[in-house]
Amino acid sequence: LAGNYPTANALLTEAVQQRPQNVSYSTHKAWSEIELHRFMDAFQSLTGPFDTRVPEERVMARAIAAWQSQQRDQALTSFNEAALQQPE
Repeated sequence: LAGNYPTANALLTEAVQQRPQNVSYSTHKAWSEIELHRFMDAFQSLTGPFDTRVPEERVMARAIAAWQSQQRDQALTSFNEAALQQPE
């Protein structure tokens, strides 16, 4: 499904519905939504009640979605947060 973001998103949406606690599924779903320029959906996919420690990939996805949706301040804040979590 490389590059076929609509199909990937549909399959990931089903996966998230079946296993909503799976952070990896919702993160991959958010990346597909970013590629489809569905930024509000991506933000929603990246926000979950079970996020106690947010993996840096999710923080970076938030930064990318914010940057592409012209929310520059939020993007820079998220990018800095991700950089602090994974400095190398």
